[in-house]
Amino acid sequence: LPIQNPSEALKSLRIEARGIFREQSYKTGREIKDLSTKLEQLQTIRYGSYIVARTQTELGIRVSEAYELIKNFDKYYNKAESVVEGLKGKGNHIYSPKQISPNLAKEIKRVKEIPSYSTYMRDLKSVGIERSHDFRVTYAKQEFIEKLEQGKEYKEALREVSEEINHHREEMTSYYLKRA
Repeated sequence: LPIQNPSEALKSLRIEARGIFREQSYKTGREIKDLSTKLEQLQTIRYGSYIVARTQTELGIRVSEAYELIKNFDKYYNKAESVVEGLKGKGNHIYSPKQISPNLAKEIKRVKEIPSYSTYMRDLKSVGIERSHDFRVTYAKQEFIEKLEQGKEYKEALREVSEEINHHREEMTSYYLKRA
């Protein structure tokens, strides 16, 4: 039976997760609460960290992919269509073209220096973000809920989110949603 209510769908995923993972090793609540506030805080700490976080937030990509994109933006940015294309993800799988806001594109082009990974992680922790991967979990949850609210069936919404975050197995995306 398709689950139409997004909160019901997420509750169902969490219940399933408890059956799969031991309670101690399975951490839920990975969605970043007050995301816009945390991004504002990052902007005041270090502009480069803010841009990496914004890139992860808007595109739902891994931190390594955000660094690659920012460092080589002209290689991946198709200005005519406002998309990022050709970006390789984990396992050398190439993302489908992803829309990028003109505002973020301008901000990426303005970045003079991006922080080291360890500095970025310290900056995230200072605003209460435990892991950079939590941006992907947050993105996946928000996209999944949006698709369900648009009336898409559960499996269709899951498949589309999987494609957006460059997962080739829907089970991985389901795992993210269970942790959100």
